[in-house]
Amino acid sequence: MLDNIRVLKPSLNLNVERAYTCLMSSAGDYTIPELVQGLVYNHESDIICEQSFVVVLGSTSAVLETHTSFAILKNSVNLGAQMSEVKMICMILSPVKSKQTKSGIEVGRTYTTLLSDLDLRRRLLDSKTPAEFAAIVKEGCTRVMDKHIELYKQEREMENDEEKEQKSHVKKFFSDIMPPGKLLWKDIKRRKKHYLSDFTDGLDSWRSIKKYTTSVIFLYFILLLPVMAFGS
Repeated sequence: MLDNIRVLKPSLNLNVERAYTCLMSSAGDYTIPELVQGLVYNHESDIICEQSFVVVLGSTSAVLETHTSFAILKNSVNLGAQMSEVKMICMILSPVKSKQTKSGIEVGRTYTTLLSDLDLRRRLLDSKTPAEFAAIVKEGCTRVMDKHIELYKQEREMENDEEKEQKSHVKKFFSDIMPPGKLLWKDIKRRKKHYLSDFTDGLDSWRSIKKYTTSVIFLYFILLLPVMAFGS
């Protein structure tokens, strides 16, 4: 795969041995130190790693931009734990310093999302030429991008709806209390016809007057005299 990049882009002057060291473990055990895999559910509804493909990541100062290479294997190979049936390998070679959105891990996540589509992965495995393979990858990237744009638009619409609803609540609150004293005047108008009856209803009989008199005497001797004597 590294030789393929070197042959297709001779102006890159890629040092294959130097790039290989950033893709494989330096311990000499031929393990892949950094990779991205998809996740799937098995029959027991457990989350396991998708073992049919793997995205290998590597960073080196030998390149100034991110390069991607794919390999379709004739037979499934065992590359280690959770990678026992690898049929497709995606290698991403990125510069050591790059923008966060263009880093190797972000590009790897994008291709992992793309290859997690079972139908697209089957079409890639059945492709006959590099041009057909590239066209399928481009089509898948466009579909994933459109899906992300649609999700972004939906999130923005939800945020706008929530913002409008919040503004409507604030507007309704101020419309209810403005101008100052609006609710007080509404309450006065509503109770105006009952103010006189609040006093006259209590004087409609001699029994009511006796209740008022006993209440005044009670308040005077029980409450007012101790306050006057001892102070408040």
